[in-house]
Amino acid sequence: MNVTRFYLSDILGHNLVDIRNRPIGKIVDLVVSLEAGHPKVLAVKIKARKKPIKVDIKNIELKEENERIILQCKRVIETFIEESYLNLDRDIMDKQVVDLNGRKVVRVNDIKLVYIHGDIIVLAVDVGVLGILRRLGVMGIVNSFEKIFKFNIPEYLISWDSIETLYKGIDKLKLSVPYEKLYNLHPADLADIIEDLDGKERAEVFQALDDEVAANALEEIEPDIQVNLLENMMNGRASRILSTMDADEAADILEELEDEFAESILSGMKKDDADAIRKLMKYEDMSVGSIMTSEYVTLNEKMTVIEAKEYLKSNYENEDIPYYLYVVDDNNILKGIISLRKFIFLHDDALLKDVMEDDVISIGDNESIESLIELISKYNLLALPVVDKEYHIIGMALLNDIVDEVFLPRWRKHLRKVS
Repeated sequence: MNVTRFYLSDILGHNLVDIRNRPIGKIVDLVVSLEAGHPKVLAVKIKARKKPIKVDIKNIELKEENERIILQCKRVIETFIEESYLNLDRDIMDKQVVDLNGRKVVRVNDIKLVYIHGDIIVLAVDVGVLGILRRLGVMGIVNSFEKIFKFNIPEYLISWDSIETLYKGIDKLKLSVPYEKLYNLHPADLADIIEDLDGKERAEVFQALDDEVAANALEEIEPDIQVNLLENMMNGRASRILSTMDADEAADILEELEDEFAESILSGMKKDDADAIRKLMKYEDMSVGSIMTSEYVTLNEKMTVIEAKEYLKSNYENEDIPYYLYVVDDNNILKGIISLRKFIFLHDDALLKDVMEDDVISIGDNESIESLIELISKYNLLALPVVDKEYHIIGMALLNDIVDEVFLPRWRKHLRKVS
């Protein structure tokens, strides 16, 4: 089986020749299809008689002579593939792609291909210095230096399976989910990638994500970029994305926007969602209410354990249940607490009011975050219930929110001063 591996730079600028090795035209690009796995070349784009034409790959063979790659055409049959199909040089070379394994944005310096069974298939992208040196035509000098000094410049290839291109063409739009590979990344990694993209590509990628994935990523993105992304989308889409978030996360983002713009986004939400966010936005900075979440679980003290379990199954089957379950009376006044760990092992027929801890450490919504930090540190807690003046539970303050809202900004500010 004849298998030849080569790089795009090995053929760009060289002639496509006929069966007598006479030049037909300069190779300027390869047109590929994304429909199945690794891209497969459909046509060779050449410049002949001062105009570009696309030659059907079915009539082209690849030969290797004197360590040179030659594309030989048996018969020139022009194919009229749309310009919006992926062109390797135009759309991939020197462009940004997402390295899914390294979870970062990289620049493509060359493209590795393979000729097998008459097909040319894309294997990987070269993101290392060798790709640049190869295109400069100095590999002979590089190889000599490597032999003399007995060292090898490492090759940095990323398999096509492990990248996501940022190209948007007809072939990409045939996919059921554009940028589908990005959906498997952790939101924090996806946020880093979006931050690293150029402005235009950043907006295009973010717009293509579905509402839930976009919301999860937006929570992790730096505030100035959050604002930029929201300002560059329709208000209706912004409303849907922020409605998908927890109210406290949405409130934090909206507080970074101009009042009029923030209100226009809120007006596009369901009334209950918008009211919950507006309520959080009214709190003073550095108050407990400004960082508390409204995503917490309350159970009535009259419930048995089995009734509570059924309630949780019915209402929180697809939700993350917090570390603590809060027990309240009929007026939503906080009466006790049960850790999720303890709850799992309780007898089904026990009443919650008999098994709860009634000495509850709580904090008021208008108290300072400094007071919250003191309580969480003193009692070694992961979260604390937030109550109003009448001791109604109205929220929960999480340790990780304190880190995100207080310690991380201070640390970043410190790093900027040091640098």
